[in-house]
Amino acid sequence: MKMLDWVVVIILVIAGLMCLTMSATSMMDTNSMGSYFTSFIQICMWIGIPIICAGILYFVVKWKRKK
Repeated sequence: MKMLDWVVVIILVIAGLMCLTMSATSMMDTNSMGSYFTSFIQICMWIGIPIICAGILYFVVKWKRKK
């Protein structure tokens, strides 16, 4: 992929996270930036932890196949 493709992908992922955070925050206290950041961190954790686990599992399986 070219650099421009990666930039577009990153922008779309960030926009998606912001939209998801806004919708989660609108169900809670809408006047608080603290609730916005709390929701953002929780969403990033729920997305990031499975991705990290899948990546570790992928590299372990790949490493085992080379042996």
